[in-house]
Amino acid sequence: MKLLQWIYTSCCWNIEGNFGYKTFSHSEGLEPGEVRELVDFFGRYERPADVSMQPDDEEIKTRCPVLFYSVTLSTGRKAICRVNYLGHNWYDGRWGNFIAHALILQARSKPVSGNLGRPENGGIFGVCNFLYFTKVAKSEF
Repeated sequence: MKLLQWIYTSCCWNIEGNFGYKTFSHSEGLEPGEVRELVDFFGRYERPADVSMQPDDEEIKTRCPVLFYSVTLSTGRKAICRVNYLGHNWYDGRWGNFIAHALILQARSKPVSGNLGRPENGGIFGVCNFLYFTKVAKSEF
């Protein structure tokens, strides 16, 4: 089973060579239309209304839920995405940043099961060391 990845966040540099909310990185082999679909499906995070405007790490950890989504792209590929609130951008200090990290399977891939959590726990999610991944007992498409 071949997995492709896509990462979206607000950053000072991305694959388009500019800053802001953009695709930060994606695997070779993702089609431009698939990247646009991933942005449309997963490119947003609304923090809970009762979270302070400038939450500290503890408030983010305890009050901003980590979201998991799945979708079938128009090409037939399946995607599972983890979206979580980060707080502020490290490059300009603006609050509201989040990160979306998707794994995309080939159209005829077998179901995924097992640990998709932190890589140090044997999981396949979490290639970027700044992401806080938790274990997912089982996920099937």
